[in-house]
Amino acid sequence: MSQTLTQETVNLIEKSERDYMLDRMKAIQERSGKPEGVEIKSFGNALALYSETMPWPAFNTVKGISANEIELLDEIVEFYKSRKRKVQFEIVPSRVNQALLQELAQRGYYQSGFHTSLYYPVVDDSIKWSSTSINTKKII
Repeated sequence: MSQTLTQETVNLIEKSERDYMLDRMKAIQERSGKPEGVEIKSFGNALALYSETMPWPAFNTVKGISANEIELLDEIVEFYKSRKRKVQFEIVPSRVNQALLQELAQRGYYQSGFHTSLYYPVVDDSIKWSSTSINTKKII
């Protein structure tokens, strides 16, 4: 079994994280009265997440940005600026190029942290299914 991380796997991991946060933010956004002031906006493939009452980076970040969104940087920055929130870009190194990184640096953005995603490739013959069954009861 190969342990080499492929671009396809990187893309799937990023998509999984992006989909998770999108689902989470949508659930918060759909609360009655919209108490958290959640907004979600796409800029090309980049996904901007914002919460008025939750100022933490996880709820105010840009996921999925790539070299394809370099022309949308002004719009992305304005989205957060108009909401009085600092923009945070979550960058996957294999999805960006030197031009995007230089443009971000020229605007004063810099790497300020790391996030690591761990994964384990699942191979059908490596899964040991238990013969244990689950019994359910209806409780009244």
